[in-house]
Amino acid sequence: MKYELPKNVVFHGPYFSENGEAIIEVKSYDNKDRWIALLDLKTGSLKQIEHQHDEAWIGGPGISSWKGVSGNIGWLKDNKTVFFQSEETGYSHLYLYDTEKDKKKQLTDGKFEIHSAKLSQDG
Repeated sequence: MKYELPKNVVFHGPYFSENGEAIIEVKSYDNKDRWIALLDLKTGSLKQIEHQHDEAWIGGPGISSWKGVSGNIGWLKDNKTVFFQSEETGYSHLYLYDTEKDKKKQLTDGKFEIHSAKLSQDG
């Protein structure tokens, strides 16, 4: 999606894997867009892995519509998989993104929302 004028945004992160990979979350001030991107620490370049857009608003459980709070996001212990929540289906659900295969997978689905989720001590 391309915008005619730059959008005001807020950055959250970076969030690091145990082997030093990094992701960031970017939210627009108008609450209509959210991006998740891999951050190349050597070059400073970003690779978008997720873009969520909604004309009404982006927010909800695990995502937060308040710009000062990051969403539920992080790395699995394999150091290649990012977890996050999205309301892509209209309900807040858990997703995984494999950074090596460049592939997103939905973990939960249905007419319910995930309000809170976190990794166990052993990942």
